[in-house]
Amino acid sequence: MLGDLEAEVQGKRLLKYFEHDELAKIPSIGVHNKEDVEEAEHHTALELIRWLGEITPDKILEDIKQMLGHHYDKAATSTNLEHSYNHKSEYVHISSHKSDSSDNPPRIFLTPSRHRSAIRDRYKGIRYPMYYVFKS
Repeated sequence: MLGDLEAEVQGKRLLKYFEHDELAKIPSIGVHNKEDVEEAEHHTALELIRWLGEITPDKILEDIKQMLGHHYDKAATSTNLEHSYNHKSEYVHISSHKSDSSDNPPRIFLTPSRHRSAIRDRYKGIRYPMYYVFKS
């Protein structure tokens, strides 16, 4: 993303890094002029780059600990065939679902809170693996 921003890339190539919250900040081209849309895209990209620059492994680890400490039990107990559980923090997303009516516990997943393309493109040293969480 940083390379695309520095090359003053606009439109679809820059938007691929944005998630729903960032896309909501971009005005519609049908309502606003092209310059306003491009300015909003550029500003949103700069905010995203700032956020990415603040990510550290320690912050991710702390977020994982907090997420498991505060939301694991709720995910495990509130999930049934009709209802899943989802909670998203700054860096981590915890979700659970139950796929059958057996007494097996629901499956609980810990994944990155945002799409991986922006993180992988800019921060090759930080990996967000998907974990399948087991309670011992």
